[in-house]
Amino acid sequence: MNWRIRMSIIPSSFKRKQHSKRISLPTYLCLRTNSKIQYQVTSEIPAVRNVKLNKQTMIVRRQDSNSNQSLSLQTESASKFEEIQNNSQQAVNLVLVCGQNVCGQLGLSTNIIERRKPQHLKIASESKSDEQIQYICAGAMHSCVLTRSGHVYTWGCNDDGALGRITNDIDDEYAPALCVMPEQIESLHAGDSFTVAISKSRRAYISGCFRSSEGILGLFEYKQIAEQPVVVPVNQPITQVACGADFCLLLTETGDLYSFGNNETGQLGRHSDSSLRSIYATWLQPLPISYFQGHHILKIWAGGHGFFVLTQASTRRLFSCGANSFSQLGHSVKQPIHCPLEVTDFLSTDKIVKIACGLQHTLILDCMGNVYGLGRSDDGRLGSDQTHDVTSPKQIDQLTNIVDIAAGGSVSYAINNCGQIYSFGMGNTCQTGHGNADIFIPTQVNGKQLENRLIQQISVGAQHTLFLVKEKQLSRSNI
Repeated sequence: MNWRIRMSIIPSSFKRKQHSKRISLPTYLCLRTNSKIQYQVTSEIPAVRNVKLNKQTMIVRRQDSNSNQSLSLQTESASKFEEIQNNSQQAVNLVLVCGQNVCGQLGLSTNIIERRKPQHLKIASESKSDEQIQYICAGAMHSCVLTRSGHVYTWGCNDDGALGRITNDIDDEYAPALCVMPEQIESLHAGDSFTVAISKSRRAYISGCFRSSEGILGLFEYKQIAEQPVVVPVNQPITQVACGADFCLLLTETGDLYSFGNNETGQLGRHSDSSLRSIYATWLQPLPISYFQGHHILKIWAGGHGFFVLTQASTRRLFSCGANSFSQLGHSVKQPIHCPLEVTDFLSTDKIVKIACGLQHTLILDCMGNVYGLGRSDDGRLGSDQTHDVTSPKQIDQLTNIVDIAAGGSVSYAINNCGQIYSFGMGNTCQTGHGNADIFIPTQVNGKQLENRLIQQISVGAQHTLFLVKEKQLSRSNI
């Protein structure tokens, strides 16, 4: 008998908690100014043009040849797809959306509840000209995009400040609008109720807050919310970011892995042994995960309430930590993993290219274009009609020549070397692009908005999906 109850995944951030302390810092002051070396920066963004800011020094990013070499595993088909993605830099990228719009996460009108097929979302600047979108990012109930000029647009649920801008009414949340940053942004990342932006100077800016099972946990301090981006107090250049539902990982240039956020299921990878209030304060401070000191970290991934870390010594090793109720971390013991534990049941660790985490399931992509599933398999999220949990990585046979994967909530996506999109998983949120039916076998996503367009990227939230596409004819000469 299947005891699991199907339900829509609606994060607790849907309802605003009035007792939280809010931070509104338009000057982007760091909440903890402990940098030993500082320099003066004058922001060129209009909203803060005349404000001089103290910032920690920018350290020149160092290239590690060994790391670059170890991360170069790619198939010929993946290289071809990457060439298709990167060619014709002047081509116009378009954002498509599908799924639920109950909090405005699709960026569509307030009278639109859902979209079953990918629909074009126009993102325009204040001058009404189309923005050139470079990157998309879906939080649980909000969305973000990064333009080629380094600007950030956000929309969706803003109850906990995840949009990084002040919204006065529901119309402000449903429409994509500029989130003012103090400097040019290079990458975007999002969790359930927070957004992280990395600047070209390798600083991390965050807005929103972390949540726990009891509601708002806070940001840096208990019950605090940052309604506008603030600097994350890590005095080293950031090279990688991975966001789970309620926590964040930051990998620095020196190889230190920091974590902060909620730690109820061990997702921070570090212990706390003091009073509850001080435990929360410790959780909310970015601190190194001591387990990985001395490890050469190649890549980090996170999602739901857990994370994965790929390291390199004489061989590659994969570690995971956090919630493991459905063995989504690759361990048969179905209980929280509070200290990073090596995943030993996967024989192709040296071939891992990417890991994508849903709420209770995981996808693994290797350099041969194969995809493996882990964790909860209900509703087709692992590409089959099985209902038992998968405790060790199992290949999804229907997926071949895959070059990218994405997961979120209870759905999964894969892109092959021809640019075809396949999705599978729970359908009641319409975020698979196939309507509201569960998809048990990887099925190609089709639609008018996908015709004659090349897929660039997919990002999956709790109830919605974002697609970044490009007109095929603009780059055909370079294929």
